[in-house]
Amino acid sequence: MPAPAPAPPDVAGRRTGRPATRPASTPARPSQRTGGYRGGIKPGTPATSPTSATLETVLRQAVTIAREAFPHLHWRPGYTATELADLLGVPAPALAGLRPDGGIFTDPATGTPVLAAEAKKQGPAGNAIERWYKNHALLAALGTPITLTFCLGEGFFDANPAQRILQTALALDPGDRARLASGRVWNFPAGRTRLYRYRSLSHATADIPTVLTAALHEAGLR
Repeated sequence: MPAPAPAPPDVAGRRTGRPATRPASTPARPSQRTGGYRGGIKPGTPATSPTSATLETVLRQAVTIAREAFPHLHWRPGYTATELADLLGVPAPALAGLRPDGGIFTDPATGTPVLAAEAKKQGPAGNAIERWYKNHALLAALGTPITLTFCLGEGFFDANPAQRILQTALALDPGDRARLASGRVWNFPAGRTRLYRYRSLSHATADIPTVLTAALHEAGLR
């Protein structure tokens, strides 16, 4: 009669009469391919940082004052998808709306945009400016002669992605392209796409009302 087979080794390599033990498996890390995965921003978490929210507040406060100083210009927060569809002659469900951080000033006689303003904060990484690009394209399609973008953070310096993306926007606009060669890209009051960058919130706070007022004087004379 053949001898019984030896018991399997335990985790220490000893042969015992007990079944082999195995370490507990580590649960797989959830990913976008995992059922029920909930990635991204958690519920109740704001999409903007406190500094970004403060920058937007500074711009909106400047806009509120400017609306009183330029009563001959109308102001609106943006355009709905339906309004844009009517203006561009396309089906409404095909579009997203347009709502710049500082809204849009318009000519009261024609209703056409004359100035729009944005405020963006970005570090060396991030995608705030990628989202900006949609508004920029729509404002260009509407023929807006002046768009102001107030930029805060290291992402707009030292050839970081946000800086290069905004400079690409200038390169794609025939009216602004020459500014890249001349070095008149940042903090320069000319052209359609006007870019202002700051490393500190205090500098941005001091500059935004002055820049907005000067641009509105120009827009009101067009």
